[in-house]
Amino acid sequence: MKKVGIFGWNGKKNVGDDAMTSVIVQKLVNEIKADTFFLWGHEADFAEYIKDANIQIKGFWNYNFFSRIKIFGRWYLKEFCSKRFVKDNQLLIFGGGSIFHKKSLSQRYLRIIKLAKKSNRLVQIAAISVSVGPFENQEDEVWAIKALSKFDFISVRDTRSLKLLKENKLSTKVVESPDVALLFPPFLKMKIVDKKYQRKYFGVSLRFGFLDDSLANKIAKSCEEIFRTYPTYRLKIINFSAFIHEPDSNCTAKLIGSILECYQNRIDVIEYSPNVDEMYRHVLSCDFMICMRLHAAVISYATKTPFLIIPYRSKCLDFGRDIARLNDDYFLFDSDQTEKVVSKVKFISKNEKHPHFDEWGTVIEKAYQNFDFL
Repeated sequence: MKKVGIFGWNGKKNVGDDAMTSVIVQKLVNEIKADTFFLWGHEADFAEYIKDANIQIKGFWNYNFFSRIKIFGRWYLKEFCSKRFVKDNQLLIFGGGSIFHKKSLSQRYLRIIKLAKKSNRLVQIAAISVSVGPFENQEDEVWAIKALSKFDFISVRDTRSLKLLKENKLSTKVVESPDVALLFPPFLKMKIVDKKYQRKYFGVSLRFGFLDDSLANKIAKSCEEIFRTYPTYRLKIINFSAFIHEPDSNCTAKLIGSILECYQNRIDVIEYSPNVDEMYRHVLSCDFMICMRLHAAVISYATKTPFLIIPYRSKCLDFGRDIARLNDDYFLFDSDQTEKVVSKVKFISKNEKHPHFDEWGTVIEKAYQNFDFL
């Protein structure tokens, strides 16, 4: 039995996190014949990471209950769950995603690493496809560097994180490699080709907590103009998160309420699904995407679906500029959004070979460097 522990945002009902964990699990099954995975999170909320009955994926059946209890719950997670999580792991992975940005998280990682090495002094510690920062204060950065100094291998998914780690002169091997979720299609043998535009669907991904009335109205006006210009198009609003504290469905309702009633019958709402393959195929079915969620953009790139980004955080800019090589015309910042969206849609619809996929093959190949520690 080869046991692997994975600490990420597992069980949070988020398509991006589900995709990253799915790729990590599948790679380790194929590469080192891992057959038992222990994920930090509530087991009943896990996605369908791999379709193989011989692979065990475990978590905590009572995680959600104890995480809601402030004092005793935190003690239980710290003392009992941490020890159970690390027991007999040959490999301990942190990631992927934005997990190194808070002092409290970094302190938790240090404790888990200490326990893991106590359980198995030969355990290998790796961070895969992570972002480091941005930080709210200097103390958060200091603790992140302390934690990362204990790793055997680190892959970061953006140049900003790589630069920060180089400035801190870590002795750990650090590589920059594109987001690991880009590897989901090749792992599933999903055929990805240059898109032939059907003018059936375009897609929108929103992000809980970042859609105010003003932005909802701007996106609505863009959608209305697309509906007017292209009578056959339907809109897919894809909810990438159903996490109880961050449900995208709230934003979806706000956007639908901002679109003229005459277009309401041309809107389809795609709810979050733990079936990762299904969510990728919904993006693949769209001629283009307007993305707030980072992984809406990542999955669009992975499936060669042209996309525009509403950059609610720096990680969206990092991906768009570092990996997809987008210029500012593909980022929606300001009041000229409707005009910019319609202009780009016209350009996209006339060009089956889209320029921001010129380096697609190279980017996908480079994403395998996330696993250079194997």
